[in-house]
Amino acid sequence: MTRKRILRFVYFVCVFCIAGASLFVYGAWWKRYLDQRPDLVVAKPYVHSDQVPVEVVLLWREQVVHSPFGGRVRYPEGPGPFYAAVKDTVAMIDAANGKTYALTVESPGYFVAGLDGREGRWGYNMLWQGMSRFPKVSSLKLISEGAMLEKGDPVGKIVSQPQPLRALAYLEAVAGLEEEIASHKLYLKKSETALPFEAEIRAAKSMGKVVKMYLTLPFFPESLILSRKENYLLYLGERKGVVIPESAVFTRSGKLWVYHVEGDTSRSREIRGMPLQKGRFLVTSGLSPGETVLADGEKGKEGVIRIW
Repeated sequence: MTRKRILRFVYFVCVFCIAGASLFVYGAWWKRYLDQRPDLVVAKPYVHSDQVPVEVVLLWREQVVHSPFGGRVRYPEGPGPFYAAVKDTVAMIDAANGKTYALTVESPGYFVAGLDGREGRWGYNMLWQGMSRFPKVSSLKLISEGAMLEKGDPVGKIVSQPQPLRALAYLEAVAGLEEEIASHKLYLKKSETALPFEAEIRAAKSMGKVVKMYLTLPFFPESLILSRKENYLLYLGERKGVVIPESAVFTRSGKLWVYHVEGDTSRSREIRGMPLQKGRFLVTSGLSPGETVLADGEKGKEGVIRIW
């Protein structure tokens, strides 16, 4: 019985070894098969537009218009905003004595029958210093048509014109921003489909991952005085190149590489570019449209491959 058990044990060991060796040989063959037949991708032409959302706070000279009389206020031109020239009437006061007084402006500008509470407390000297985020701004509170006012109460404010529209902003220190700062020009867009416009960079202060900027905007439409904050898109131009999966790119010695395939041979090739959303990579230098690369750069290697 002992001898049969030994033989049975040896038999199972031999079977196990043969099976293991077979699996090992098959695995090695399959790995070599896959290595010689890697997935390939073709570089496709692509144009990428760098547009980064940015919120700016707006700065301007303004003056609160007060009523020298008590009474009920009316706005002949509506609450605004609208442009008022010198001596234009912006409000009417129906006084308790039965008389009606016209309130005119002494200097031209945009008038609006409302305040947001930041009048006299919002300016460059207050906002440029320090690293803290800009304070919140309440919505403009319009003065109702027919509201009863006391003597000295505000009827609205006027934003002097002409004057440059200035702005402050925190921007991410993205690639390409240094060139914009050096040129003292920044390009902004109101929406993705709008044309970019040029803003002057009056001052810039680096704060690590963000840059604080003081700008002059080229346009000052009257609608902007309804809020001290505005949203734009920072436009850094277009980058042309080819797009490939990000998985095709690998790093070596601090540089970016892909395995370029020509005929039945793959060779490493240095590239330049930037990652995009959805697992894509924009190659701006090193590849041309229609060229083929290995889909998995980390697992790739140089040498002969089979593409059939």
